[in-house]
Amino acid sequence: REVSMLFKLSHPCIVSLYGTSMDESNNVAYMVLEFCGGGDLAGYYKAPAFTTKEFVRIVNELLSAVAYLHERDIAHRDLKPANVLLESVSLKTKVADFGLAKSNRNTVTRGIGTPCYMPPEMFDEDEEPEKTSMLAVDIYALGVICAQLWLKAAPFENIGVHRIMS
Repeated sequence: REVSMLFKLSHPCIVSLYGTSMDESNNVAYMVLEFCGGGDLAGYYKAPAFTTKEFVRIVNELLSAVAYLHERDIAHRDLKPANVLLESVSLKTKVADFGLAKSNRNTVTRGIGTPCYMPPEMFDEDEEPEKTSMLAVDIYALGVICAQLWLKAAPFENIGVHRIMS
């Protein structure tokens, strides 16, 4: 599913898929992705060189990528700094890891994603899943990422997963 979805996407802030390969001897599939040698956003935003100007650029790039996905009814469902790669020289952001992405805006599955980037209603068993759009899940995650970049700390960094989910 990830391969077929990535082949259809073409955006400057989404990692490109160049091809696939299969190792028949081990029955293992490989994806050939765009090289992003700048690491990921999780390791970058705490650096002293991370400025307000960088914050604005990164947020604009993330918003552009997510808007592109949502225009195509694709929800990433696991947006977080570790899934945002950086190009080597320009440090342009590239949204990556589409393993949980889904292309039906009205389908919501509880417990999919990384807990501290998921909206609270995804943990509420009384909440009807149909009332929460998958696209809204991405928007919530973007808000958490923006707060994390601006504050240079994750909003729920010192809270355990079980407490987040309760």
